This record gives sequence, C-alpha cells and structure tokens, in this order.
Amino acid sequence: MSAGPREVIPYTAMKFLGGPWTAETRAGTFARFFEAHGGLDRAAFLERIRCPCLVIGAEADPATWDQGIVVRLDRAGSASDVVVVGRGAQADVLLNCPTISKSHARFARSQDGWSVTDLGSATGTTVEGKRLENTQTAPLTAPRPRIELGPDVAATFLLPEQLHAFVEEARARRAAGPQGPARPRNAAGWPTWSLLQEPGPGSDTDHVLPVQRPAIGAAPPRFEPTNKVRKNWRAQAREIARDPRRLAFVTTLVVIAVVAALVYVRPLAVMLFAEHYPEWFSR
Repeated sequence: MSAGPREVIPYTAMKFLGGPWTAETRAGTFARFFEAHGGLDRAAFLERIRCPCLVIGAEADPATWDQGIVVRLDRAGSASDVVVVGRGAQADVLLNCPTISKSHARFARSQDGWSVTDLGSATGTTVEGKRLENTQTAPLTAPRPRIELGPDVAATFLLPEQLHAFVEEARARRAAGPQGPARPRNAAGWPTWSLLQEPGPGSDTDHVLPVQRPAIGAAPPRFEPTNKVRKNWRAQAREIARDPRRLAFVTTLVVIAVVAALVYVRPLAVMLFAEHYPEWFSR
C-alpha cells in the first residue's frame, strides 16, 4: 500500500446500512431489501431493479435474512455494462475482506449476456466450482450461478428477473411459517456484516478486522475481531503516514524535541561538564 492519505469514497451507499432500503441504496441486508421489494409485482420490481445483484449469505429461509446481504452491481447508483468488484478504492463495488484483491473481478455485459473475469487476484475467482485462471473469463449462463471471490466470500449472481423469482420464493417461505434455524452458506467465511463497512481510521484491511456492527435486530455473529497479523515498525509507520492527524501529531512531537534539545541540552551540558572538561566547550 502506498504511504499517503486514505482515499475517501465519493459516495456513502456502499457502507453498512441498517435503515430502510431506498432508491439510492446500493447494498444492505436482505431483510431490508425484502421490506422494500417483497410486495411489488414483477413489472414494478423490474422497473426499480434494473441491474444484476450479488446475494451473499442469504437464502429463501427467513432465518438468514438479517445476516445475508444484497449488493447491486452498478457504478455509484447508475447502471453500467462493466463493473469491477474488489476491496480497493478504485473498485466500483467495495467489499471489505482481506482475502479479496483491490481489483478482484470484473463483471461485464455483452451481446451474449453477462460474464465474469478474474483480474489477476491473489486468491482467485471460482464460478460453479471451476476456478478461473489469471484473466480468464467465464459466462454466467446458469440460472443462478454461484461465484466465489477468494476463500471467504461466496455469492449468487442474479439478474433482475432471477432476483424477483428469488424474492417470490422468500415470500412463500415466510408465509409457510418457521422452518427451523438455518446456517448461512458462508457462515464459516468472512462475516457478511463486515463486507459493507470501511475499515476503521488508520487501520489496514490486510491485518485488522472492522468493528462489529450487525444488522438491526440480528443476533451478533460468533466472531471475535482480532488483529490477525502482529504489526512491525514499518506497518506502524505506514499507518501514521496514511493518517494526516497522526502524522501531524508525530511531526509536532519531533519539532518540540528538537527545540527542547537546542534550548536546554547545551546549557545543561555546560553546567555539568564544563568544569571537568573545559576543552569540550572551548570551540
């Protein structure tokens, strides 16, 4: 990572949202998505949702809705034929997970439909169990293709029509009543509630997990945020260089130390050593 100030994302909709799903929302829990779209007929649903989405950690079973998330594949609220997913600020869709590369995969639409291309990611991209080679492209022709971005994020790619059918299934499951607890598909991987959050100020997503903020009404995941890698002095120096306030604080301390040395150290040395070592101060 470069030693400079952290880039500021020009929009806020990718951050974790616990409130209602609105027209400007780009990502949030499936529970909030269902509240906003579960009562729409097919025509109204397709009028509101015009881009494909990734569904992560949510199934038709309502027991998974508070932990699962829906992510729109677009560019800052506008539909696009090319969307890059990664954890870097240059990506169109940001997912905060240390096993995802800054520019991990590219989703693109052509005359033959949608496809996904691995962008040379460190942990790889898998489509329907088949791992893509570096820069390899795979068509997303299956009804609900399963895509794995690295080892910790498993998503289902859904076109607007497929997402409407998924919501209809979810509505039918809710009407049928409780079916017993269900475990989200990616519960063993990176927690879904952290994918939509930016890392804390001055933290490095390669090392530090974000602060836990689960969905409203959801039970906290059994996950303890810890520092996964012990930082050395170089990592600490990079963090200080990326945070303007910390950098200004350290610079101020250095200036104060230099001024104090110039003002007080020489008179103190003269007082202590001039009598016994006058040659030190004769120059």
